[in-house]
Amino acid sequence: MSWQYYGSIFGNIILPPTNALFAVLTLSVCSSLQVGRGLSVSFMANQLPLKRNRIELHPTVKDKWGLPVAYIRKIWHPHDQYLMTTLAQRCGDVLRFGVDPANGNFQIEGQGGVHQAPNGIARIANHILGGARFGTDRNDSVLDPDCRAWDFDNLYITDGSFMPTSGGANPTLTIQANSFRVADELLKRL
Repeated sequence: MSWQYYGSIFGNIILPPTNALFAVLTLSVCSSLQVGRGLSVSFMANQLPLKRNRIELHPTVKDKWGLPVAYIRKIWHPHDQYLMTTLAQRCGDVLRFGVDPANGNFQIEGQGGVHQAPNGIARIANHILGGARFGTDRNDSVLDPDCRAWDFDNLYITDGSFMPTSGGANPTLTIQANSFRVADELLKRL
Protein backbone atom coordinates (compact mmCIF):
# COMPACT_ATOMS: atom_id res chain seq x y z
CA MET A 1 0.00 0.00 0.00
CA SER A 2 1.29 3.49 -0.70
CA TRP A 3 0.18 6.96 0.20
CA GLN A 4 0.70 10.33 -1.37
CA TYR A 5 1.02 13.38 0.80
CA TYR A 6 1.36 17.07 0.14
CA GLY A 7 4.37 17.16 -2.14
CA SER A 8 5.43 13.68 -1.11
CA ILE A 9 5.71 10.16 -2.32
CA PHE A 10 5.47 7.15 -0.13
CA GLY A 11 6.88 4.15 -1.95
CA ASN A 12 6.71 1.30 0.54
CA ILE A 13 8.93 -1.69 -0.08
CA ILE A 14 9.44 -5.02 1.62
CA LEU A 15 13.01 -5.35 2.85
CA PRO A 16 14.73 -8.64 2.08
CA PRO A 17 16.74 -9.88 5.11
CA THR A 18 19.98 -9.51 3.15
CA ASN A 19 19.48 -5.77 2.92
CA ALA A 20 19.52 -5.06 6.67
CA LEU A 21 22.26 -2.46 6.12
CA PHE A 22 19.75 -0.46 4.11
CA ALA A 23 18.49 0.82 7.48
CA VAL A 24 21.73 2.79 7.79
CA LEU A 25 20.27 5.26 5.31
CA THR A 26 18.36 8.09 6.93
CA LEU A 27 15.09 7.04 5.37
CA SER A 28 11.97 6.89 7.48
CA VAL A 29 11.05 3.34 8.40
CA CYS A 30 7.34 2.68 8.67
CA SER A 31 5.23 -0.38 9.30
CA SER A 32 2.06 -1.41 7.55
CA LEU A 33 -0.32 -4.27 8.14
CA GLN A 34 -0.35 -4.97 4.42
CA VAL A 35 3.35 -4.97 3.55
CA GLY A 36 5.14 -5.52 6.87
CA ARG A 37 8.25 -3.41 6.94
CA GLY A 38 8.71 -0.63 4.47
CA LEU A 39 10.67 2.46 3.57
CA SER A 40 9.43 5.75 2.30
CA VAL A 41 11.16 8.83 0.99
CA SER A 42 9.37 12.15 0.78
CA PHE A 43 10.12 15.74 -0.01
CA MET A 44 8.74 19.14 0.88
CA ALA A 45 8.30 21.65 -1.90
CA ASN A 46 7.21 25.24 -1.77
CA GLN A 47 4.36 26.34 -4.01
CA LEU A 48 4.44 29.67 -5.78
CA PRO A 49 1.89 32.12 -4.38
CA LEU A 50 -0.76 32.92 -6.98
CA LYS A 51 -3.43 35.59 -6.54
CA ARG A 52 -6.10 33.34 -8.00
CA ASN A 53 -5.44 30.71 -5.31
CA ARG A 54 -7.52 31.70 -2.34
CA ILE A 55 -10.24 30.82 0.13
CA GLU A 56 -13.73 32.00 -0.84
CA LEU A 57 -17.30 31.52 0.28
CA HIS A 58 -18.99 28.88 -1.84
CA PRO A 59 -21.76 30.34 -4.01
CA THR A 60 -24.19 27.43 -3.46
CA VAL A 61 -23.05 25.14 -0.61
CA LYS A 62 -24.40 26.15 2.81
CA ASP A 63 -23.71 24.97 6.36
CA LYS A 64 -26.39 23.82 8.81
CA TRP A 65 -27.23 27.45 9.63
CA GLY A 66 -27.72 28.33 5.97
CA LEU A 67 -24.46 30.28 5.68
CA PRO A 68 -22.06 29.82 2.76
CA VAL A 69 -19.16 27.49 3.53
CA ALA A 70 -15.54 28.34 2.83
CA TYR A 71 -13.73 26.47 0.09
CA ILE A 72 -10.26 26.48 -1.43
CA ARG A 73 -9.72 27.70 -4.98
CA LYS A 74 -6.43 26.18 -6.09
CA ILE A 75 -4.59 25.67 -9.32
CA TRP A 76 -1.06 24.36 -9.72
CA HIS A 77 1.53 26.61 -11.29
CA PRO A 78 3.48 24.75 -14.03
CA HIS A 79 6.68 25.31 -12.03
CA ASP A 80 5.10 23.61 -8.98
CA GLN A 81 4.07 20.64 -11.12
CA TYR A 82 7.54 20.32 -12.64
CA LEU A 83 9.24 20.61 -9.24
CA MET A 84 7.01 18.05 -7.55
CA THR A 85 7.27 15.59 -10.45
CA THR A 86 11.06 15.91 -10.54
CA LEU A 87 11.50 15.56 -6.77
CA ALA A 88 9.09 12.61 -6.65
CA GLN A 89 11.17 10.91 -9.34
CA ARG A 90 14.36 11.49 -7.32
CA CYS A 91 12.71 10.08 -4.18
CA GLY A 92 11.65 7.02 -6.15
CA ASP A 93 15.20 6.66 -7.45
CA VAL A 94 16.53 6.63 -3.88
CA LEU A 95 14.33 3.62 -3.16
CA ARG A 96 14.96 1.84 -6.48
CA PHE A 97 18.74 2.32 -6.48
CA GLY A 98 19.01 1.79 -2.72
CA VAL A 99 17.94 -1.81 -3.15
CA ASP A 100 19.35 -2.34 -6.66
CA PRO A 101 22.40 -0.03 -6.91
CA ALA A 102 23.52 -1.42 -10.28
CA ASN A 103 20.28 -1.02 -12.24
CA GLY A 104 17.69 0.79 -10.14
CA ASN A 105 15.08 -1.78 -11.13
CA PHE A 106 13.56 -2.47 -7.72
CA GLN A 107 9.78 -2.19 -7.94
CA ILE A 108 8.16 0.36 -5.62
CA GLU A 109 4.52 1.13 -5.03
CA GLY A 110 3.26 4.64 -5.59
CA GLN A 111 5.13 7.71 -6.61
CA GLY A 112 4.22 11.26 -7.50
CA GLY A 113 3.55 14.75 -6.33
CA VAL A 114 0.22 15.58 -4.77
CA HIS A 115 -0.83 17.46 -7.92
CA GLN A 116 -1.12 14.07 -9.65
CA ALA A 117 -3.56 12.61 -7.10
CA PRO A 118 -7.29 12.65 -7.89
CA ASN A 119 -7.91 14.35 -4.54
CA GLY A 120 -4.79 16.51 -4.70
CA ILE A 121 -6.62 19.80 -4.19
CA ALA A 122 -8.18 18.51 -0.97
CA ARG A 123 -4.84 17.31 0.34
CA ILE A 124 -2.83 20.53 0.08
CA ALA A 125 -3.85 21.67 3.52
CA ASN A 126 -0.72 20.87 5.52
CA HIS A 127 0.20 24.53 5.96
CA ILE A 128 -2.48 26.88 4.70
CA LEU A 129 -0.77 30.21 4.13
CA GLY A 130 -1.61 33.52 2.53
CA GLY A 131 -5.34 33.75 3.26
CA ALA A 132 -4.90 37.19 4.86
CA ARG A 133 -1.60 38.47 3.52
CA PHE A 134 0.13 41.42 5.09
CA GLY A 135 1.57 44.32 3.15
CA THR A 136 1.95 48.07 2.87
CA ASP A 137 -0.94 48.63 0.44
CA ARG A 138 -4.53 48.06 1.56
CA ASN A 139 -5.50 47.41 -2.07
CA ASP A 140 -3.21 44.38 -2.25
CA SER A 141 -3.27 43.03 1.31
CA VAL A 142 -5.66 42.24 4.14
CA LEU A 143 -3.27 43.19 6.94
CA ASP A 144 -0.90 46.08 7.50
CA PRO A 145 2.81 45.35 8.19
CA ASP A 146 2.01 44.75 11.88
CA CYS A 147 -0.66 42.15 10.99
CA ARG A 148 -3.52 44.48 11.94
CA ALA A 149 -6.54 44.20 9.67
CA TRP A 150 -6.92 47.35 7.61
CA ASP A 151 -9.69 49.59 9.04
CA PHE A 152 -10.01 47.57 12.28
CA ASP A 153 -8.21 49.10 15.23
CA ASN A 154 -7.92 45.99 17.39
CA LEU A 155 -8.03 42.99 15.04
CA TYR A 156 -4.64 41.32 14.64
CA ILE A 157 -4.09 38.04 12.78
CA THR A 158 -0.94 36.14 13.65
CA ASP A 159 -1.46 32.67 12.22
CA GLY A 160 0.04 31.48 8.92
CA SER A 161 -2.39 33.46 6.81
CA PHE A 162 -0.18 36.58 6.96
CA MET A 163 2.54 34.78 4.94
CA PRO A 164 2.11 34.40 1.17
CA THR A 165 4.49 31.42 1.16
CA SER A 166 6.59 29.36 3.53
CA GLY A 167 9.73 29.69 1.45
CA GLY A 168 10.05 25.92 1.19
CA ALA A 169 10.35 25.08 4.90
CA ASN A 170 8.03 24.37 7.77
CA PRO A 171 6.53 27.77 8.70
CA THR A 172 5.82 27.08 12.39
CA LEU A 173 8.82 28.92 13.82
CA THR A 174 8.26 31.88 11.49
CA ILE A 175 4.62 32.06 12.59
CA GLN A 176 5.71 31.97 16.24
CA ALA A 177 8.38 34.64 15.73
CA ASN A 178 5.90 36.89 13.95
CA SER A 179 3.40 36.43 16.79
CA PHE A 180 6.02 37.61 19.28
CA ARG A 181 6.84 40.57 17.00
CA VAL A 182 3.17 41.55 16.81
CA ALA A 183 2.81 41.11 20.59
CA ASP A 184 5.67 43.60 21.05
CA GLU A 185 3.77 46.06 18.84
CA LEU A 186 0.62 45.53 20.91
CA LEU A 187 2.57 46.23 24.12
CA LYS A 188 3.51 49.64 22.70
CA ARG A 189 -0.21 50.44 22.46
CA LEU A 190 -0.85 49.87 26.19
